[in-house]
Amino acid sequence: MRPPVGEDRRVGPAAATTSLPYPVFDVVFAGTDDRPVSVRVDARGLVPPQPPAVLAEEGRTRGAEDPGTDLHVPNLGGPRAVRMQAALPTRAQRTALIAMCELMLTRNGAYARPLSTVELAERLGLKPDYARNIIKDVRHRLAESGVPGLVSTDGTAIGRTDLRLALARWAVERGAVTVTDLAQLPQRPEPVR
Repeated sequence: MRPPVGEDRRVGPAAATTSLPYPVFDVVFAGTDDRPVSVRVDARGLVPPQPPAVLAEEGRTRGAEDPGTDLHVPNLGGPRAVRMQAALPTRAQRTALIAMCELMLTRNGAYARPLSTVELAERLGLKPDYARNIIKDVRHRLAESGVPGLVSTDGTAIGRTDLRLALARWAVERGAVTVTDLAQLPQRPEPVR
């Protein structure tokens, strides 16, 4: 599954996946002779199902579309974004995380990836060691706030696991960093001609 921006999502035979947050996306098949075949899916006309509401007096469930049902559907970005902002007290940490996720929010396929430390340093005008330390601090602060998989617990995974990718995926998938956050990034310098 290839969204307009973000990483491709591989779905194996007889497997399922959760829906993408995009109403239009492509389903790409291997095809014959390994030539990809793409099918565009446009789900803008579909209405998402509402979660059921429980009626205590009846002991049964009814759909949210029934009259008199008052449901609160949580916003994915809301509480998570607040927790993230509490865990990342400095503007530099928040800006670095947004910049690291920039390509994941604006590209698709193989181009949807977190920025490397060197790219992040260039994007924000920082020294590479400082950019690396900011991202390391972000990972540790979020891990201390309860986000799993952002730090190596035994020291052996360092070098074999891309913890930047785990951090960027968490931030984008949980709505902690969104396309609207990109406006907080400094403008890219104009190329010298």
